[in-house]
Amino acid sequence: MRGAHVWQRHRRDRERGQSLVELSIALPVLLVLLLGAVDFGRLYYASVTVAGAARNGAQYASENPNDTAGIRAAALEDAGTLNPQPTVTVTGPDADATGGRYIGVRVQHTFHTLVPWPGIPSSVDISRQVVMRVVE
Repeated sequence: MRGAHVWQRHRRDRERGQSLVELSIALPVLLVLLLGAVDFGRLYYASVTVAGAARNGAQYASENPNDTAGIRAAALEDAGTLNPQPTVTVTGPDADATGGRYIGVRVQHTFHTLVPWPGIPSSVDISRQVVMRVVE
């Protein structure tokens, strides 16, 4: 009976060692997946924020086409959490063939990854432009 007890104890010790080896192999893979998901989520968030900032700036610009400082402020208000702060460019108002006036707002932001990924650039330029008709 005593021999069976010693054998079971050695078996448990081997299983603990096997679990440790499995964890040491799987943990780096899981960390890489986690960091990749975080970077992808941050990039998606930055892209949606830049698009919203351009839309917000263009909406303000359609009602106040001559207030360039206000247009920039309206766009940057929507992009308050992005670091570094994006640049806002206002174009127009321009007339088209039908006689309508349009104004455009472009928001540009440079996104930087948390980790330098091999084969993937560590910074990505995100740019969105929204053009709206000026309310007369």
